[in-house]
Amino acid sequence: MGASGLRLDDERHAAIARTWAAAQTQRGVDLFDGPLCRLEHLAVDGDGLHLRLSRTTYRIFIGTNAGHPQWADDPGRQVMADPLGTSVILRSSDGVLVFGRRSQRVALYPGFVHPFGGTLEPPETGIEVDLLEEMRRELHEEAGLTRADLSDLRVIALVEDHRLRQPELVYAAQTHLSAEAISSRLDLHEHSACWLLADEQASIDGVLTGNEALTPVLAGALLAWGWRRFGEAWLETRLAGCHAERQPVARWG
Repeated sequence: MGASGLRLDDERHAAIARTWAAAQTQRGVDLFDGPLCRLEHLAVDGDGLHLRLSRTTYRIFIGTNAGHPQWADDPGRQVMADPLGTSVILRSSDGVLVFGRRSQRVALYPGFVHPFGGTLEPPETGIEVDLLEEMRRELHEEAGLTRADLSDLRVIALVEDHRLRQPELVYAAQTHLSAEAISSRLDLHEHSACWLLADEQASIDGVLTGNEALTPVLAGALLAWGWRRFGEAWLETRLAGCHAERQPVARWG
């Protein structure tokens, strides 16, 4: 973890405090402050994806990216919490992509379909962030999957939620479990149910052009997955055909 580029003046500190206080009044919504990893810089080369991270908090995220996303344009990213999110395309043993329907207890996108995952949490001082271990932890907490249940796990893309202006790592995971078995293990706190999608081009196309309530991150994750599965021409066609509100700002590695 390195030095933070976050720069907040008194006016913005006050705005964050007001936004956080208002968010805490939402009935039935679980809201807890805690440390998160802020994305400072990224680079991609022949050795892979390189991230420079610092510390931020969930409270600052609610007050900046969630509460004032327009700040990313004026005055700029230096006033954004920019916590690095983590989302996974989880493929079952029977060829189904498994996601979650977000419960009404979450502060952002209640009722929307979203990948399993969370936000990268800073490790103890002196320990490096383990990106794969962070996703294994999320999959265990949300879907009851263990390390032994996964045959493959890797980072495949970085996208940005165009509404929250939040960066999100997209992972791909393959499990030995069937979609039914995953559904039976689902933790019903953050998600109300599993949401299943056949890993077929026609099914993915239909969701990207349909009216299902998808988070921008899920749309971006499906675009990243489809790009790997169906190629560059497919991606360009789908980007042109996606609903405007589902368009993620995508950074591909």
